Amino acid sequence: MGGFGMIGDGAHMIPTEEVPRVWNHVRMHLVKGLQVATDTTLGEVHDDVLDGLADLWMITSGKSIIGAFVTARVEPNDMLVYALGGDRINEWSKDVDDKVTTWAKACSTDRIRFYGRKAWRRLMPHYQVAGERQGHNLYQKAVT
Repeated sequence: MGGFGMIGDGAHMIPTEEVPRVWNHVRMHLVKGLQVATDTTLGEVHDDVLDGLADLWMITSGKSIIGAFVTARVEPNDMLVYALGGDRINEWSKDVDDKVTTWAKACSTDRIRFYGRKAWRRLMPHYQVAGERQGHNLYQKAVT
């Protein structure tokens, strides 16, 4: 996985043209994230990212990719975060939230939403639990 250390630690949106280069490095994290309250397949995620319907992000530490997720603008005017998976989440959850919030503002969305395990409540205390699906919480916060 060499070559990824040059972009710095934290969450990084991957330009669509770079997705084929990183896909095999992030897919295991996405698969882990897709186990949480979704009917979406890895193939659908791949197609949505390549078609410009969603944005792929990866989380790096040193020269390692330690996580990945996808964002998409959905109706009514929300930023949906999904397929969020990785290692050492407590080390990067704040950076992900900061960068997704910045991206959501740039996209003029009103709210960020994601499904996650109940443990995410401790990592993201500023998100409200807005519901539940398949035993996982739906978290959301207003974009201000």
